[in-house]
Amino acid sequence: MHTDSRHSRKIINDFIIKRGRRQGFTLSEIMVVVVLISIVTSSVYSFYEIGARAHRSAVVRAESVSSMRFLQKLLIDKASRKSDGAYSAFMKKDGFASLGREKIETIMAADIHAKNEPLYRAVGYSNYPLHTSLSISSIGQDALKRKLPLSIAASADSFAGAYFYEATRETLVSGSENFKITFNHSPAKVFGASFLGVGNSAVISTNASDGTLEINTNNLCDLTGLIGSAPPVNVSFQIGARATSPVTASVFDLLFFFDSNFPPAESLSSNISPGDIKKFFVESACVLCGDGVMFYEHDTGENFINHAIYLETPTDADAEYDGDGNKLKTVRYALAKKENGEWKVYNDVIMSNAIMFEFAYFDKNGEILSAPPGEWKWRYAPVVSGFFLEAVTSIGGIKNPMKMTFQFTSQ
Repeated sequence: MHTDSRHSRKIINDFIIKRGRRQGFTLSEIMVVVVLISIVTSSVYSFYEIGARAHRSAVVRAESVSSMRFLQKLLIDKASRKSDGAYSAFMKKDGFASLGREKIETIMAADIHAKNEPLYRAVGYSNYPLHTSLSISSIGQDALKRKLPLSIAASADSFAGAYFYEATRETLVSGSENFKITFNHSPAKVFGASFLGVGNSAVISTNASDGTLEINTNNLCDLTGLIGSAPPVNVSFQIGARATSPVTASVFDLLFFFDSNFPPAESLSSNISPGDIKKFFVESACVLCGDGVMFYEHDTGENFINHAIYLETPTDADAEYDGDGNKLKTVRYALAKKENGEWKVYNDVIMSNAIMFEFAYFDKNGEILSAPPGEWKWRYAPVVSGFFLEAVTSIGGIKNPMKMTFQFTSQ
C-alpha cells in the first residue's frame, strides 16, 4: 500500500509538471508570442510612421502653399497697378530660360526704361539694333493713340502688332493718278482715309482680294477686310486718285499694324518717296512667359518701378536633385527702383525646391492667351486680365502640386 501511494504521487507530480510546461513554455507557444510581439511592434511603428509622414507632409505643404499665397498677393497687388503704357505684351513659353539672373537685373535697371535694347534682344527682336539704319523710330502708347481717332484708339481690336507704319502722301493731283505700296509681310490691321475734297475720289484695292473701297471720306476707315483670309507673301495696296480739277491735298493717310518679330520691308511706286512712310516700333516692357513675367508700374511723377517673377534653373554643376532625379529650381522676385538717383535691384527667392513652375494667361472672358511653341507672340497688353499658375515642389521626398488663379483689374 505504501509502495502504491508513492507511485501514484509520482505520476500525479509528473502530470502536473508536464501540464505546467505545456501551458507556458512549449517552443510553439514561444514562437507565437514572438510573432505577436513583432506584429504589434510593427503596427505601432507603422502608425507612428504614418503619423510622422502625415505631419511632415502637412508641414511641407503648408510651406509650399504659404509661398504660393505670398506670390498670389504679390501678383494681384503689383499687376493691378501695372502701367497703362504697357501697350505691347510679348509672350513665349520659355522666354526667361535664356536670360539668367544677371541679364534680368541689367534689363530691369535700365535708366531709360522704355528704350531698353537688352529687353528687346531678349524677347526675340534680333533686328532691333537695325532700327536706326531702317529709319524705324520708337513710339509709346500715348503718342500712338494721338495718331488715331478716339473711336479707334479706344478699341483693343485696333492694335495688332509691335510695328506700326504710317504712310501719308500729299501732292498735286490733276486728273487721275495711281500709287502703289507693297510689303513683304501682310499687315494685321489697316486703317486709311483720303482728303482730296468733295467731288474727288480715292479708291483703294489690294492684290489679296477683289474688294475695293472709297477712302475719300475725311474719316479713317477699317481696310483690313481688303486683305482677305489668305494674303500672298507680298501684299500690295493700290490707291487710284482722281480729281475733277487740280488740287494739292493728302491723297492718302494709311496706318498699318504688323504682327511680326521683324520689321517689314516696303516697295514704293515712283510717285511715293521713302519719306512718305514713317515706321515705328511700339515700345513696351511687358513680357509674359510660361516661366516668368516682367512688367512695370510708374507713379504720377513718372518714377518707374520694375517687377519680375521668374523661374531660375541652376546649372548642372550647381544643381541639387530630389530622390527621383528631378532638378530642384527656385522662383525669384526681382524689384528695381530708383533710390537717391540710382537704380537699386532687389532679387530674392520666394519659392524653393520647385520641379515645375508654369504661368498661363487669360483674358476677361477666361480664354487662354498662348504663343506658338518656340516662338514669340505679340499681344495687346490690356487684354491680359489674369494669370493661371501651376507649380510642383519636392521636399524630403514629398511632392506638392498646386494650382492657383490670379485675377486682376488694371487701373
